[in-house]
Amino acid sequence: MPVALLLTKRNATVTICHSATENMKQVVREADIVIAAAGQAEMIKGSWLKAGAVVIDVGTNPVDDPTKKAGYRLVGDCSYEECKQAAGAITPVPGGVGPMTIAMLLKNTTNSAARFFEGQCQHAGQAQSLLPSWSTLALGTLATATAVQAMCKAWSRGGSRR
Repeated sequence: MPVALLLTKRNATVTICHSATENMKQVVREADIVIAAAGQAEMIKGSWLKAGAVVIDVGTNPVDDPTKKAGYRLVGDCSYEECKQAAGAITPVPGGVGPMTIAMLLKNTTNSAARFFEGQCQHAGQAQSLLPSWSTLALGTLATATAVQAMCKAWSRGGSRR
């Protein structure tokens, strides 16, 4: 839903569908941009798309694949091989929006750390000069937490961020 609100704020006409939307094929056929996040593997077909439409596939669905070591592979909500023939641009699954999500998480985390060290915000229950509790940052991986901790230590040694 947040993407719909962002697009509406930029004066886009937004139509929101769900898995039970009647005549979805026709609704999708009229769209210049299709953002698929229905949670149904390969639900959107290439024949549904307007020529040149931009397809952002947010779905991540496991489907059985005995040729893979894990016994499955990930596919999106769009039938990629079909949709790429009609689309002007399409995000792959996996590897499409996931890396962008991680990049934005890191950007927001570093922005928050910068505000903390510049005195624009304070971690609840701690003096400003202390590092925030890493558990409250909800970081997804140890590697990310380690990188952010190293960056914060470097800032604190520099003196310009305190």
